[in-house]
Amino acid sequence: MAVNFNLKSGSCRSQDSCVSKDGCPTNVCPDFVIRRHDTRPPLKVAVEDCEGAMDLQGLVIEVNMWALGKLKCAITDSETYFPLADNIGFNQIMMGDIIVMDRVRLPERMLVTGFDEANSLVRVQRGYHGTTPSAWKKGDKLRIFRVLNAPAETELSFEDTTEVDGTVTKDVLQEASLIYEWQPEDTCLPGCYWLEFKILKMIDVVFYLPGGHWTGKTNTHPDGFFYTGTTFTESSVRLSYDQVAEKFFLPDVPWTGQTHLHSDTNTYTGLIQNDGSVILNQTGIPSGAETAYNEDGKALLDISLIPSFTDEALTPYYFGCILGEGVEWVRRMPVSGEGFLIKIEDSPTVEL
Repeated sequence: MAVNFNLKSGSCRSQDSCVSKDGCPTNVCPDFVIRRHDTRPPLKVAVEDCEGAMDLQGLVIEVNMWALGKLKCAITDSETYFPLADNIGFNQIMMGDIIVMDRVRLPERMLVTGFDEANSLVRVQRGYHGTTPSAWKKGDKLRIFRVLNAPAETELSFEDTTEVDGTVTKDVLQEASLIYEWQPEDTCLPGCYWLEFKILKMIDVVFYLPGGHWTGKTNTHPDGFFYTGTTFTESSVRLSYDQVAEKFFLPDVPWTGQTHLHSDTNTYTGLIQNDGSVILNQTGIPSGAETAYNEDGKALLDISLIPSFTDEALTPYYFGCILGEGVEWVRRMPVSGEGFLIKIEDSPTVEL
């Protein structure tokens, strides 16, 4: 049977106490305990506000789960391995986990690619997922993500209710729960982790052309305008030409033509990829005139950096200040604290 929690109070305990080698805070009881290698019972969280059970119909539910750690020593922007302070978190890292350095602006993601067991070193791929590698100081905090935006489910209970005057109201929401079904890799390693549910309200999908200027192939259509690509296809986008700058510029308006998902997981114009395909977004935020695009979707910023200062040309995208494509709003549970404390108890048995 699943364990239930009520989010009216949330996880309000202090999370600043000392932690053990397995990442578990001392004198803090976990919200949920599961044995290593188990996938049952699922984590089930009851959600309600002052008006009762929350209506979760039509919403997308995701889960994130991570362990905490700190750098034992400073690293440069090119180093690919490092130790963790007091080895806290080392035994909770698995190949393929994603490390996120704890900074509100320009965070860096690192992909875990290996371990030096003898010296307790973690090997990583720097600048993962398009982030910028940076130098980090000794003691800088990091989060080791075992689960990142994994799908979760909702469970809603409805009942007919009889009012004081005897009338019956059909299908009144009585209970609402968020449920996460554990996957085998989630519970492979013992220790304590923090978990949050992320609730997303999606909007109708609208794709936008990016703006900026085009550096790929062009063709002249019989209508007299320039288009992307060697020849005119359903992927081609009409361009404007700046004779002074000698550049072709892309519009930043909604795209109403055909689209396709390319192998780089981005959406492009047209049904198939060709040299006239233009990358699309759902933010509606146009790129600056200095940003260049080609059929590979690569954006090149013609900017100069002032040492020690964040580039003033960077958009809110680089600071994590956008909700993501097609997202209207986001709410995370619990609403306070690091998250729900999940403890995975060690077990000597493994299914073979």
